[in-house]
Amino acid sequence: MKLKTVIVVLGLLLFSACGGEVKPVSVDTSKDTLVWASEDSVVISKNEYDEAIFEYLKQKYPKKAKEIQRQRQKEIQRQRQKEIKRQKEIQRQKEIQRQKEIREKTIKINGLMWQDNKASKTINKNWSDAKRYCRELSLVGYSDWRLASKSELISLYKNKDKLRNFSSNRYWSSTTNNSFGGNNAWLVYFSDGSVYYRYKYYGSYARCVRDGQ
Repeated sequence: MKLKTVIVVLGLLLFSACGGEVKPVSVDTSKDTLVWASEDSVVISKNEYDEAIFEYLKQKYPKKAKEIQRQRQKEIQRQRQKEIKRQKEIQRQKEIQRQKEIREKTIKINGLMWQDNKASKTINKNWSDAKRYCRELSLVGYSDWRLASKSELISLYKNKDKLRNFSSNRYWSSTTNNSFGGNNAWLVYFSDGSVYYRYKYYGSYARCVRDGQ
């Protein structure tokens, strides 16, 4: 008897064992279950049905059952490798997109990574809010941004031609001028590179920086 015929016969036997007609009432594909007609409706999952057939084959056709088991294991392994490969490709594409964003929204100068998106020439806040803005900034996968120090801003001004986004105006530094009770902080003017201090409650531009590449 051919294996396909055996499976069909076994299916009929299982139908009959349910105590009713030898035909399915319905096949619920959304739940992957089979329902048979009987005095008491019987519902089993497709996996349960497949396992019942496999148990029968192990008893009647042990060699064929071993072959089927080997094929199952190969398919499981194939699907596992396929999923691993799919996940790796997803991560690769994410990293490609991330590197693209890094190139478009930041710039690396003198060992520092600088914010260089459109916000770099539009964000205007008082000193405390500028520090908070950088502290809370999440950009290109990094959240360790900070407001640049006076010396870092001076160094950045010397390389301003490399920037894509900047305002020819005042940028806050994180450095306080302690000469006046700590109420002033240093700024760098990006039109001419001049450095001076201002009351912290005034508004000026903010550009964030983070350590390392």
